[in-house]
Amino acid sequence: MEPAVLNRERVALDKKNRMPMLFDDYSDEDFYGVQRKYSIVARVEVKFPIEPRYRDRQHYILSDINGAKIVAIATRYEIVKYFNSLLHEKHVYKMHNVWFGLNLGALINFRHLNGTMELYFTQQTVVEPYAVPVQMSPFPKTYILEP
Repeated sequence: MEPAVLNRERVALDKKNRMPMLFDDYSDEDFYGVQRKYSIVARVEVKFPIEPRYRDRQHYILSDINGAKIVAIATRYEIVKYFNSLLHEKHVYKMHNVWFGLNLGALINFRHLNGTMELYFTQQTVVEPYAVPVQMSPFPKTYILEP
């Protein structure tokens, strides 16, 4: 009996190298019934203070290389404490396992300009500094405040 060769090159089953998701590349219908965790490259534009009452929520505004902005939210005390010390304004990060979801109400005043999506940091989110030089948009899209 011949020994089996286990180190053959696999072409069909290899994962494709995909570009990071941009905030403009989705619509609400794209997210029904599909995986919601993605890897993105984004810059932290604004880091809001931790909400003072229970210290269990913090908001960020992130922008991608096209200048599109989206709100990122960290909830639960341990997660807020971790991301507050890890993320700094005007730094670019590669974020894995971030969760995109719909903004379910008017509780949050900031929204993405072209949609109603929000980004959530979870316990599975991994953040690493992005060392590759990225040319961010010189004229970023503005975010709006809802009344």
